[in-house]
Amino acid sequence: MNPYKRMVSFLEQDRERMASTETIMARQDKKKSLEDKMKEMRARTLANAQNNAQNNAQNNAQNNAQNNDEKKPQGSN
Repeated sequence: MNPYKRMVSFLEQDRERMASTETIMARQDKKKSLEDKMKEMRARTLANAQNNAQNNAQNNAQNNAQNNDEKKPQGSN
C-alpha cells in the first residue's frame, strides 16, 4: 500500500474513532444531565416533604387548639 493510501486509511480510522468518542462523550453528558436532574428532583422532594410535615404540624396544633376551645363549657375561659 502506498504511503498516501496508508495515510488516508489512517485518517478514516481516526475519524471513526473520533466519532465513536464523540458518541461516548454525548452519552456521558446526557447521563450527567439526567443525574443532575435526579439530584435536583430528590432535593425538591425532600424540601416539599419537610415543608408538608411542618405545615401538617401547624395545622394539627391549630385544629387541636380550636377543638379544645369548642369543648370548653360555656362561661369558662
